[in-house]
Amino acid sequence: MSKNALSLRLRDAWRVLQGKPIKYTSSLGGLKGNAQTSNWILSKADELFIHGQIETISKSKQPIIVIGGKDSRLLYAVVAWKDKSQVLDIVIDQASNFNHGGNVFALPFIENDESIRLHNVVDLSGLKFCEKSPPGLVILNQELPAPMLEEILEHAKNAGCESFLGWGYSTQAHAIMQVVHKHLTVESSDNLWRIEFSKPEKLDPNESTSRSPCPQLRVISDDREGLVSIVIPAYESRPYIQEAFDDIALQTYKNWELLVVEDAAPNSIVDLVVAFQQKVPHNRVVFHRKEHNSGASSTRNVAMKMAQGQYISFLDSDDRWLPDHLSRKVNLLSQSRADIVYSGVDMFDSDSGRSEFIWGPNSEELDHFPNSLFIRNFIQPSGVLIRQSVVEDVGLFDESIFLVEDYDYWLRSVRQGKIFVYDPKVTTRYRKNHASASTTGRMVLCYDGVARVAFRNGDLLKDVEFRKHVLTKHLVTAAFGHLGYAQSSHNRCSPKIGYDLLKLACSIDETKWDAKRWAHRAWLAMNSGTIPAVRGIFRKQYRTVRHIPVDLNSLCKAA
Repeated sequence: MSKNALSLRLRDAWRVLQGKPIKYTSSLGGLKGNAQTSNWILSKADELFIHGQIETISKSKQPIIVIGGKDSRLLYAVVAWKDKSQVLDIVIDQASNFNHGGNVFALPFIENDESIRLHNVVDLSGLKFCEKSPPGLVILNQELPAPMLEEILEHAKNAGCESFLGWGYSTQAHAIMQVVHKHLTVESSDNLWRIEFSKPEKLDPNESTSRSPCPQLRVISDDREGLVSIVIPAYESRPYIQEAFDDIALQTYKNWELLVVEDAAPNSIVDLVVAFQQKVPHNRVVFHRKEHNSGASSTRNVAMKMAQGQYISFLDSDDRWLPDHLSRKVNLLSQSRADIVYSGVDMFDSDSGRSEFIWGPNSEELDHFPNSLFIRNFIQPSGVLIRQSVVEDVGLFDESIFLVEDYDYWLRSVRQGKIFVYDPKVTTRYRKNHASASTTGRMVLCYDGVARVAFRNGDLLKDVEFRKHVLTKHLVTAAFGHLGYAQSSHNRCSPKIGYDLLKLACSIDETKWDAKRWAHRAWLAMNSGTIPAVRGIFRKQYRTVRHIPVDLNSLCKAA
């Protein structure tokens, strides 16, 4: 352990002796050697989660038991937040690996505290709890095999324990999660889970979601095999999300869980989630409300971190599914080597419900996939089902990307060698012409995003002429949009950005789409202050170039 890390440990130990909460050690994620806790992250949400559980138990003065010494940060938290007279039993087995501070028996806050009792056992198998003095809270501060965890949980429940808290609430701990979710009521934070044995709670629309910013979960025992995690990002979705819920309830494929994350909308939909939860008591339903609005990428990521399924399915809150949507997608993935299945979507008018057109790939684009994906994004998230392994390899959505985060994700999946399969049946409906639909100004930003994402992944295109043709077309189109529309807080159009995009196009091939000449015109207009006068010329070019088709058969020589 470095001198700096040791100094922070000692400062926290002194704070604990003074009855204050830990302050410094939660920032030591980068420790080296034996002091590192692998992937055991203790976030601020985890700290609040632990504090909420200890605060509740401390009111009743019931004993607290900590099993294992995996991470001293958790022990610091328990000692700092428990009642001073409350008994704390720390059970350490000889095989445990105690990190963040060395030997648990040498921690400075233990030596002169009579309320803290240490127990050194050979191993934890067969560990039982005294039923005459049942613990209020048991905290598992150690990695255990799933069968041993199941045995300890059963002993704790039979002994009258109220709550059981442990590490490892993530998609990587599937065996542990299967054991945990055999119990009716579970709460979670970023990396911690808690079972409540004696006082099951339900989501209450009139109360906050939990004592901390963490979502409360109602779960059942479900095998991960074949389980679909449905991810719904929600913002001002009250007018439409009930239809999405109805479509989920009508799915012929029943092995699913629902993860609804609300992006700090002014009017919460928690009451609608509660009502739907009661309608489908045999499925796991999770609702989480973010404290700050941060966009669709962040919202989807929050849900994906909580997903437990073998598959992940995306459904925007204003979109619709046919009853056989999940069954078709799961069958296509389970019967093939593919990682991602997608289909076209039915674009329908929000007011009339009338279908307008199908958005999806044509036969030529299917023949030249994935090169064709560089021309336009014909994969819409609500029509997609992916394996959990895609998330493990590709990661989450890039939260720095605006509007086209899904396009970036598909190209990153291509880079990772993921296999796509197309479902020819349209089972998804995409809502158009409602209040939050994209306007012309926002479409400029879509083209901007597409151009930047395509440029970032241009090395995937092996045919040089095709790469130059497509990338410069995207960059020039986005540039014309920025130069052709007046700047506002809504569309974020900027002549300077337009000029920079034209220069970027010139760096690829200044002859394509006449990029050099238009860059010179943009520079003259900007320096002479005549952008408003010539904006119509750039707008006309924007409308023209973006509609010029790309001949895939002649350009995709290396398809």
